[in-house]
Amino acid sequence: CTQTLVSGTKITEEYINYLDIPKETVGAMTNLVTDVNKIKDMLVSYDSKIPQNGFFFSENLMTEDEMPNSVYSNIQDGYTIYDLHIDADAVYGNTIMPGATIDIYMSTEQDDLLVFGRFISQIQVLAVKDSNGQPVFQNIDEGRVPAMIIFDVPEEYYILLKKAEYLRTYDSTLIPVPTNESLKDEPGELEISSESLKDWINKVTVWEES
Repeated sequence: CTQTLVSGTKITEEYINYLDIPKETVGAMTNLVTDVNKIKDMLVSYDSKIPQNGFFFSENLMTEDEMPNSVYSNIQDGYTIYDLHIDADAVYGNTIMPGATIDIYMSTEQDDLLVFGRFISQIQVLAVKDSNGQPVFQNIDEGRVPAMIIFDVPEEYYILLKKAEYLRTYDSTLIPVPTNESLKDEPGELEISSESLKDWINKVTVWEES
């Protein structure tokens, strides 16, 4: 790289250096991108930077469609992005995809009893990404494994979800479940489904305002 590039910079020919490096030197770097055609016109990924004289690695490169601004350009005022980390089984055979509607269920322990219930309903999925932040459904042939479901919720809901996420001592788990709500002519509105779960989470946690 001819100079330091910050997040969102479009990589053009002027930013690319050409070096002769022994194959054994870079053989272990499986994420190193050496094909110029896979570098030119890419963007430096969000929360990333490529230093001057640095190499181009796959996790530092994104297309314009992959950048958050293209996915999140229509976020409502007062809403916050939430990324729900999941395992591959949580997407129900890839039936949870961008544009789908999901409910979030929660399982936890209260007074030595297992509690399970629907927590938040009618969440619209913005993106499903793998552990490298790449969209799972952009290139099915690559077999990307889902690792996070991304959606937006009001700040109150975001705080509740974050609190629930940190309740490890209560074995709390957030579970996304697909619905057919997005297929209806008039889908339901985003809402808290369980006031009892909400009250319990607020009871056993605190949230420090910045």
